[in-house]
Amino acid sequence: MKYEAVLGLASYATLVNSGNSRYEGSGFRGEGRFFLSLQPESVLESYSLSQSGTIPEGAQFIMFKGMGNWNVSFNGQSLVGGSIIDRQDLRRFYVSPFGGQTGVLRIDPDRVGGLGTSLDSFEFIIPEPSIMSLAVFCGGFFLLMARCRKVLSRG
Repeated sequence: MKYEAVLGLASYATLVNSGNSRYEGSGFRGEGRFFLSLQPESVLESYSLSQSGTIPEGAQFIMFKGMGNWNVSFNGQSLVGGSIIDRQDLRRFYVSPFGGQTGVLRIDPDRVGGLGTSLDSFEFIIPEPSIMSLAVFCGGFFLLMARCRKVLSRG
């Protein structure tokens, strides 16, 4: 997989240890040992984060933890989404139409209200089968097995 951070001339990206007290005042807490901090030198500089790869088949959303607002696109097409109401630090964007496709996922911060931002914990959300669909599948499987036993016992 290819990861790329595109930053302006005076901007910088930092992989931050989550226990670093310098970043405690930002209100952002990483999920693991590290998170990514993107800091432009001025509001005029643009920066983005992109990754080339394949969106998993069956994925409904990409979700990540991040401060601020984000514009997310896949192969140049904007994705619909935003913050999750009960968790203001989580962002979720709809990727279902692109499942199984290979391309570039690009994340651009909307820096209204601030310069820098932080990101962590990217994951694709792939729903598990519901209990009802599993029950129907298992029921059908057991009926098929009973029928096969009956046919085989006849000889």
